[in-house]
Amino acid sequence: MARSAFVTPRRTGKPLAAAARSPVEWIGRRADARAGAGGLLGGIVRAIAACVGFVLFAAFFALAQGYDSVPDDALIVRFGESGSGYELLEAGTQGGRFITALMIATSTWNPVVALDGGSAFCTGEMHRGLVGIRPMTGVYFPELAKSWAISEDGLNITFHLREGIRWSDGAPFTADDVVFTYNDLI
Repeated sequence: MARSAFVTPRRTGKPLAAAARSPVEWIGRRADARAGAGGLLGGIVRAIAACVGFVLFAAFFALAQGYDSVPDDALIVRFGESGSGYELLEAGTQGGRFITALMIATSTWNPVVALDGGSAFCTGEMHRGLVGIRPMTGVYFPELAKSWAISEDGLNITFHLREGIRWSDGAPFTADDVVFTYNDLI
């Protein structure tokens, strides 16, 4: 004789086997009934993971310092509202912190090989390209390069880099860095 399992969930007070119409529905309802105790523990684990991620991300930004003035040709942009792209701004007050947290894993901090969502998002917020593209219009705009020129035959692009840009360790950003990154991509 087959045994019947009756689990009474807290929400309905009815046996799951009696309320379910199919095995799949029964399994789903049984999982819902068990989620009462596991749901709290899972929530605590997620909260701890979010706090650890927040602290690590904040520590990373605390290391990226070294500017004592804003370069004259600095490009400062505000995150655009939906549909507006980006807005160019005047240089703001120096100092302060930018802290953010997200609940998604990263597999690398190298923007060249960042293919998963978490890595692409994080490296995209930390690293700038020579030029950017406005998401809604497809128009290119200057970032690390203040301007560029394309040869008449379309085979060469000359980038004019912004002055005064430095890496987080204080070393200046140069054309050699661009060549290194290009060779790393190719």
